[in-house]
Amino acid sequence: WFDEETKRYNISRPIDSNKDQTYALWGLKQEALSKTIFPIGELTKPEVRQLATKYGLKTANKDESFEICFVADNNYRRFIKERVPDIDSQVDGGSIMFDGKEVGKHRGFPYYTIGQRSGLGAFGERVFVTDIDAQSNTITIGRKDDLLRSELIAKDVNFISIEDLTEPKRVEASVRYKDTVTPATILPETDGKIRVVFHEPKRAITPGQSVVLYDGERLLGGGVIERVIK
Repeated sequence: WFDEETKRYNISRPIDSNKDQTYALWGLKQEALSKTIFPIGELTKPEVRQLATKYGLKTANKDESFEICFVADNNYRRFIKERVPDIDSQVDGGSIMFDGKEVGKHRGFPYYTIGQRSGLGAFGERVFVTDIDAQSNTITIGRKDDLLRSELIAKDVNFISIEDLTEPKRVEASVRYKDTVTPATILPETDGKIRVVFHEPKRAITPGQSVVLYDGERLLGGGVIERVIK
């Protein structure tokens, strides 16, 4: 929708919060939004299914999808190896670090993600992937509290409801799809980047994923998490 006061096209959260896709839309530019319509933003998923049934659409009763569409079997290891056949020879056998000591070898850092708990081995307590260093081919594991972080730097930033960020601004932010948005302050950095400071620590902030920003019900914008500060 177009805001006459700011002269900018906006995206708002939908009525059906369970099907909120705004996390994936932060990169849309004003030119694209000027030619885009979201016709079911004020409908719930059950209401959409009723309309689909009414008009005889074959997808009316289609099962819900919970995987990424291009990895139909949810086997990410297979997907990566198909596209980079020699990846194992490049990254297999790096160190797994725990409490500053090497405790094992991993299968290749591309197969791990921050917050992962399975496939790490037995250490007498619950452990999680807390850091991935591609340069040193190292995976660091730690305890649940080791996943908590408070600040990040984001690159490739795109703003939707505002033109630019020139001073600190209070927002709500999420760091993954279905993440609970939490209060934060964003600050401009050099080279068009922003610093996001969460008012309370967030769990498993992951470089490479998106940080998405909201101003009330409006999608403020977002960026790609470049690194975690602390």
